[in-house]
Amino acid sequence: MSEKENRRAVVMRKLNEAQLNQEVVAKLDMSELDLTFSDFSEVMAERVIGDLVKMRASSLISASFFDSEFAKADFRSCNLEHIHMVDCRMYEANFTQAILNGATITISICFDACFDDTEFSNGEVVGSSFNDGTFRRAIFKHTDAEQADFSGVDFSDAHLSESKFEKSRFCHANLSNVHAEGANFTQADFTGANLSGGIFSGADFTGANLENTVWTGARIDGAIFDVGVKEKIQLLL
Repeated sequence: MSEKENRRAVVMRKLNEAQLNQEVVAKLDMSELDLTFSDFSEVMAERVIGDLVKMRASSLISASFFDSEFAKADFRSCNLEHIHMVDCRMYEANFTQAILNGATITISICFDACFDDTEFSNGEVVGSSFNDGTFRRAIFKHTDAEQADFSGVDFSDAHLSESKFEKSRFCHANLSNVHAEGANFTQADFTGANLSGGIFSGADFTGANLENTVWTGARIDGAIFDVGVKEKIQLLL
């Protein structure tokens, strides 16, 4: 058995034991292991090192990870419903086509991470940073994203309806062709953002910073702005 195969066997045993006994496993090194098509539902772990780990098509329903690192990890097509991740680092992680409904990713760093084509509704990402990542075509409805940082993120063609983005940052983000009906963007920062072609009907932009934003072809019927702002934006449509 190779060194990597031995590490994989140890990791699988520890995670399975933690699942069975409902215990928290700590300081587990699963970096660079192939754990595809595994079931780690409801596992609880802290201080995990999972850089470059392959978790593709695995089930982590209601799993919990605290103070862990998953740089360049592969979570493509995983079922991550109701997963709980706090104070985690996920630089360049790939979540393409993952199911994240009801997931909690708070106070975490997800720079350059890919959430394209994910289902991420009814979740929570309060205080997390997703700078320069992508949420293209993602279903991101009814999610609490207060004080999150989406600077430089590509949300093109995503669905953000009824989500909460109070005091969040969208500096130079691409929100072209999004569906954001009824979304709450109060006091958010959109400096340099592209909102062209987006549907923002009924959205609330009260107190938002809209400096140098692009609105070509956007719909803002019923949207709420500070006094005098809506009239200026209508000239840019």
